Amino acid sequence: MAFVDTKNRWVYSGSLTTPPCLENLYWNVVKTVYPIKPYHFAYYKKMMDALSDPDSKAKENGNYRKERPAAAEHKVKLIAPVATTTGVTDDEVDAAQSTSLAMIILFCISMFIVLGLTVYVCILHDDLKKAKSGGGNKTGDDKVDHGVVPNHSVEAPNQKFEDA
Repeated sequence: MAFVDTKNRWVYSGSLTTPPCLENLYWNVVKTVYPIKPYHFAYYKKMMDALSDPDSKAKENGNYRKERPAAAEHKVKLIAPVATTTGVTDDEVDAAQSTSLAMIILFCISMFIVLGLTVYVCILHDDLKKAKSGGGNKTGDDKVDHGVVPNHSVEAPNQKFEDA
């Protein structure tokens, strides 16, 4: 629906054209006729054939009711966009470009400040961690102890075995 020009349309008061034929509806009909694919039209006709009441003219007309001319009660209005008489000046374009550039520069500066503060906090955290562990000269300071028991070689005590 994004490509449909909804600014140029007719609006009128009417009723639903299919049962239960509710009244007091507002219809919006776009001014531009947009094409549909042949297989969509064939599907529409097939559904009208299958679902329409044989006594109605829906199969032939595509509508359950007879067409009626527009009357004052329908309040037909053509909605069209208001034509603008003034355009955008070069000064306004320059001001918008300058403001955009200033915003981009401020954004970049703020990102560099955030990055610098993040690095600084990481360095402070690392120094604090080293100070708590007593200097930090041990290998594997930053590794998490998962409770794995180191593999130490166990020497058997000097025992003599007697032959039986």
